Parts: sequence; structure tokens; C-alpha cells
Amino acid sequence: CDANAQSPPGSTAASACECNAGYSGANGGVCTTCAAGSYKDAKGAGSCASCAAGTYQDGQGSSACTACPANTNSAGGAATLTECQCNAGYTGSGGNTCSQCAAGSYKTALGNNACTLCPVGKYSADVGATTDTCLSCDSNSATTSEGGSQKTDCLCNAGYTGPNGGPCAACSAGSYKTAVGSASCTLCGAGKYLSTTGATAEASCVTCPSNSHSPAGSTSISQCVCNAGY
Repeated sequence: CDANAQSPPGSTAASACECNAGYSGANGGVCTTCAAGSYKDAKGAGSCASCAAGTYQDGQGSSACTACPANTNSAGGAATLTECQCNAGYTGSGGNTCSQCAAGSYKTALGNNACTLCPVGKYSADVGATTDTCLSCDSNSATTSEGGSQKTDCLCNAGYTGPNGGPCAACSAGSYKTAVGSASCTLCGAGKYLSTTGATAEASCVTCPSNSHSPAGSTSISQCVCNAGY
């Protein structure tokens, strides 16, 4: 028999020589090694079969394929461990190195590409997300960078005040706020007034006319009263 074939005891013909598992060929003929990415699980004249999706075989002459590691998958006929790529919701270099997408990100397809970060103004607390689960911040608030992972990453815009995560209210007339965050609005100084809401700069405060003054936080020019002697 061929080196990679066997026959039952007492065989009387070459046709009794059957290729071993891991080898293919006609009975009594030459037995060919199954290539990497394929297998043959029994002796006989059958052909080698491609490894099924989700498995791989990096050796030759194999009788079975190996399952891809957890959180990975492969196309049929995979011949290396690295062809087991990270599932949706996981990222890495494939093989044994796939980890879940962190909160604030997602990945929709099989592959070793990076997870997509939620854009500025959105957040997601989901870990291992396989779809875009990013939620928009409340009105008048936003995250300061990509990848927001919780609602409290949404900070009130300049001109608005409130707790991280909202709700955010416009600075009232007579006040302003220059930066994002939960800080309170700052009153316009004495001798100034501001009639509009949501101001983002101290320069929005208007100086009272000459020889008049107003208390801090004034909201109208009518609060500018003449100084003593005028």
C-alpha cells in the first residue's frame, strides 16, 4: 500500500488499500496529503473537505479542524489562527487577542479594525456594542471629546449652567458663563447690565452711561441710576 494508506489483514488486491484520514486518493492509488485549511476525518477514497466557517487548520494531513477562539470567527477554509478575526463588538489583531469594545464605542462587523468612537455630543454606556448605540446629549450640552461613555460626560455649554448630564438652563439676564461645565453663571459686575440670556462672555455686559451706576447682575439700563451729584 501507499505510505499513507492501509488495508485489512489478508487483503488480496491493491484496491483494498484505502487512504488514511487526512489523506485523499482513489483506493489502491497514491494518497495526497490534505492541505492546510482542509481535513478528512475517515479513511477511504473521499476528498479532503475545507474547514467550516468558525474553524481553522494550520497543519497538513489533518483529520479535523480547530474551533476559532472565543469572540472570533473565520471564513471557510481558514489555514491559520490569524484568519479567526474579531467578531462585531470586539477588536484586536485576531486569534487570541480580541477584546470587547469599551463603553463609548461600537463595531458593527467581523474584522480586526478598531471600534468606532461615539462622536462629540454623544455617549454610550454599552460595552461590546455591535450597533451604533450612541445617544445624543441633552439640549445645550455636549461631550468635550469622542468616546463619551456615560451621560455625565455631557457638560453644559458656555452660556448654560446645570449638573453634568443636564438639564442645562441658559444663564439668566445679568449673567454669563464662558466655559463648558457645571459652574454657575457669573453676574455682570457693578456698573454694568445685560438684558439677554445665555451670554458666553463678560464682554456681553454693557457699561452704564457716564456718571451712573448699577448693582451687580443688573438686567436693564433702567437699573443704571445717576451717581450722587448728578
